[in-house]
Amino acid sequence: METFMKMWSGEEGIKLERETMVAVAKAYAKAGSTKKAIEMYGGVSGSKREVYRLRNECKKNEKLENDGCKTVIGSLLKLDDVEGAEKVYGEWKPVGPKLDLSIPGLLISRFCAEGNELKVGELISSIGKKRNGMHLRMEMAFIARVVKGVAIDAAVFGPIFQRASRDELVRVWARSGMGSVYPAGRAGIRTDIVTLTLEL
Repeated sequence: METFMKMWSGEEGIKLERETMVAVAKAYAKAGSTKKAIEMYGGVSGSKREVYRLRNECKKNEKLENDGCKTVIGSLLKLDDVEGAEKVYGEWKPVGPKLDLSIPGLLISRFCAEGNELKVGELISSIGKKRNGMHLRMEMAFIARVVKGVAIDAAVFGPIFQRASRDELVRVWARSGMGSVYPAGRAGIRTDIVTLTLEL
């Protein structure tokens, strides 16, 4: 269906009637291809309500990531709903590691065509904020994973170290062969194990 739609919906292609495009958009929505449905409704005048409805459904079920946000903004701009597109851009939380500049580019090109330099400047300054927010979210997710891993390790190995006496730990470590290659020798092992046990 997509190959035919590319041919039909292009500027030089065949123009479909409104009812046909709505039927295709509904078929996409029923098939679970929400982004394609939103894209189709973008070409149908008077279908802002459907674009918003599908966007809200998409937000409930999953995060509206870069591609979905780009589709919604593009469709709203085709429907001349610039305020709605700005609102969607404001809610957009980019997913990294790289910032998709085509999303603000849609609005920037629209404002450039309108000659609205103030809005272009605002969007350009917002790009840095979006990028910083994206990197901060990525770092926070990494820290959360590390903390979770440390907590699991402490829960699993903490009781083992607490039950074993220091001498038992030294003997186990020495028997493992680590005592011979440990730079500080057996005395260093004993000190490190005692320190580790006391810290736990």
